[in-house]
Amino acid sequence: MKNILKVEDLKVSFPTDKGKAKAVNDISFCINKEESVAIVGESGSGKSVTAFSIMQCISKSNIESGKVLYKDKDLFKMSKKELSKIIGKDIAMIFQEPMTSLNPVLTVGKQISESFIYNKKMSKKEAMKESIKMLKLIGIKGAERVSKSYPYELSGGMRQRVMIAMAIASEPKLLIADEPTTALDVTIQAQILGLIRELKKKFHMSLLMITHDLGIVSQMSDRVIVMYAGSIMEVGSVRDIFKDSRHPYTKALLKSMPSITKNQKRLSTIKGSIPEPTELPKGCSFSTRCEYARKICKEKKPPLKNIENGRCLSCFKDTKEYLMEG
Repeated sequence: MKNILKVEDLKVSFPTDKGKAKAVNDISFCINKEESVAIVGESGSGKSVTAFSIMQCISKSNIESGKVLYKDKDLFKMSKKELSKIIGKDIAMIFQEPMTSLNPVLTVGKQISESFIYNKKMSKKEAMKESIKMLKLIGIKGAERVSKSYPYELSGGMRQRVMIAMAIASEPKLLIADEPTTALDVTIQAQILGLIRELKKKFHMSLLMITHDLGIVSQMSDRVIVMYAGSIMEVGSVRDIFKDSRHPYTKALLKSMPSITKNQKRLSTIKGSIPEPTELPKGCSFSTRCEYARKICKEKKPPLKNIENGRCLSCFKDTKEYLMEG
């Protein structure tokens, strides 16, 4: 299957008072045409930084190395003019918090119209008509009235629908959704996820879902990338990850999920906390919290290896070096 997006050896850091914060550490992955991929992990794992790097929302001075290839062309080497034809058009993003992402002094109709004016060269009148159609498409009743509303006049769920309308107005080839259901109640969350699935199918889009919610991952994804402290721990299909996870971190995440089929007095937790990006361990970034960690885990970083049919793992457990220490 042809890759629509390929990330190669991406490394992103930020200068801080405590030193260099390593947010993303040499990660590589791809997204295929019309595929749904989820990046999952705890807060601080580097999920959003990865998405912002793809969208060019991060200064190039913070990107130490790597490539982001869209249809085999490196976005990092493009001029602003070249990027403007891709970012926001072929690659669009639904941001985490619509209240801070939407412009408070413009009506939602005008904000959606900008995409039609800029990307499809429509007049303001034509663009507004298309904006109202888009509001109807995403299930907003009274679309004409809502188009004249300001973001603060709308509920959280409606604001998120407006963000989705803005993102898909240009019919992108790749849609990135960064925690799109944050702060929404479960009913509205289900509606938003259902809408994204429906639109993905309608417009034949690829989807990159950024989330820490494994329940969302199981609903929305074909393939899952598990990240921890800026590194990829495991990659596999939804079935691989949920039925046959191999990495201790992935297993620990799954154990921490509440079950509706088992009686649980207490939820399982992962001991300790994610390391500061300025103080990452020398070896495996999960070694400080892993119950299986041995000397090799604390001294060497395990490479991400393809173990079978696109199934990837970054762990020394079950390797010869690890077993020899036992």
